[in-house]
Amino acid sequence: MSYQIVKTSYESACIVPHSPYTDWCSHLYNISNLNEKSIIELGLGLGTKVLLEHFKEVFSFEVVNTDEWYKKSVEDYKSYTNWKHQFFFMKEFGLDVTDTELLNSGGLSRNVEPLKKYFHALEVFLPTIAKMDVALVDQGFHFRGETVSYFLEKQIPIVIAHDTYNHDQIYGYDKIVMPDNYTKETYGRLGTTIYTRQ
Repeated sequence: MSYQIVKTSYESACIVPHSPYTDWCSHLYNISNLNEKSIIELGLGLGTKVLLEHFKEVFSFEVVNTDEWYKKSVEDYKSYTNWKHQFFFMKEFGLDVTDTELLNSGGLSRNVEPLKKYFHALEVFLPTIAKMDVALVDQGFHFRGETVSYFLEKQIPIVIAHDTYNHDQIYGYDKIVMPDNYTKETYGRLGTTIYTRQ
């Protein structure tokens, strides 16, 4: 199965309202046989519609402090039959406290203990997570480097991370140990980094 990334134009990749939250979309390149592939998305929103229109299956796992945006997205995208989604409040995992501590320390305090519960809930939601073709890391809290590492350890063929420029310490991107069988490329002003398994 091919996971070659082929560059395409912004127009053919996706059209979404201009937003810093969806700038990853303008750097999303066509993946061969996209409509046959499944994606796990951490952090849903405007770009979710693009995924729903291009991927065979989209699994959105949202963990944030408020459910307002999640409820809006569920209403907006309820007609898509290729979508499964789940929501948790950050406090259910203790991520509200640890994320605040992380921000207050400038990224130096990284208590990853709550991530064990978070990843367990993710695997309950999606038991076939290791069989996903693509993972998108753009969740609403700041343990993104740890999450990228989690997906790389699972050997997900393509892992996409957002906000990777100048956020190493806060998001923990400097903590990622990339396996030897991956390459990475970064695009765009805010940084969209794509890790591709060879």
